[in-house]
Amino acid sequence: MLAKRIHTEFNKIADAKRTRLQRLPFETLAKETITAKIVEDTMSIVLCILKIHWAFISSEFLNTL
Repeated sequence: MLAKRIHTEFNKIADAKRTRLQRLPFETLAKETITAKIVEDTMSIVLCILKIHWAFISSEFLNTL
């Protein structure tokens, strides 16, 4: 649930940023694109960590039953 909410918020931010980027000159656009890619990669890592954490918590809970 948390991962889905984070993903939804990230998509809202990405959509707003994409709209803003369409009005920028090429040099600025290139810098913004690199920054956006770094943010996207970081977000992917965070989502993977959350999924692994959730799987670990779920398995620990199942072991207590």
